[in-house]
Amino acid sequence: MKTFQFTLLLFIALCSNFLSAQPDQRNPKDNIYIDSDVLDKVNLEFLPSNSTYITIQVSAYPGINYDVNFFSTFILLNPVFIETNDDWKFISLGIYNSVSAAKLQLPKIQGLFWDAFLVAYKNGKQIPLDEFTTGTASPRAVNIDGALQKMKSIIDNSYYRIRTGYYEQPGLEGKEKKMYKKLAKAGFTFEEEPFQNGRIYVTSQKYTSADEAYEMLYTIQEITGKEALIKSYYENIGINLEYLNRMYYSLSGDY
Repeated sequence: MKTFQFTLLLFIALCSNFLSAQPDQRNPKDNIYIDSDVLDKVNLEFLPSNSTYITIQVSAYPGINYDVNFFSTFILLNPVFIETNDDWKFISLGIYNSVSAAKLQLPKIQGLFWDAFLVAYKNGKQIPLDEFTTGTASPRAVNIDGALQKMKSIIDNSYYRIRTGYYEQPGLEGKEKKMYKKLAKAGFTFEEEPFQNGRIYVTSQKYTSADEAYEMLYTIQEITGKEALIKSYYENIGINLEYLNRMYYSLSGDY
């Protein structure tokens, strides 16, 4: 019996050592749900677990759900880190080996996230900031200039479409079908835009300026007698252009 117990304990110990030696197979995007393809474009990482450093925490969320506009910010910023504690998710930007280096970037980050603050970590656990002395991690400051260039490119190359409605499968029927035939006779063309919730949104052709889009919006609403709305896009991905402009001005200070 003792031999069996010893063999069992040895087996468990060997398995534990084997598992702990394996590379981290977790995905930092697991259990984060956004009803869009935004998350696929975010370069999200886990915080280092074997060194001492400062990071700038920008958000803490319970549960798994995130606002799309909030998370779309991180397509443009890097590095972006996530850490979990029970059901809470902590999101932070950058790795710094001194308080002074982190404070240089903090005002810019607070322009996007007004309540961002510095957090110190040692071997994967938060420590009081006043106990932090010198970092041992590889520093990775937030690439502000790169973010500004991306934002400017998206803003300059964005366009507008008019969303007139949506339908569920299998397709348009009855009055809706007649409405789009009427719009087609008036020179409007529309595209179907699948969405993850099973709906198919119907949107107009592209317009390069907001003025043109609003002019067409009023015409469409007069023809159909129905409400419609303007959506902004970049490379066929829906974006919140107003939000993006605010981000750009906050980071650049170019008012």
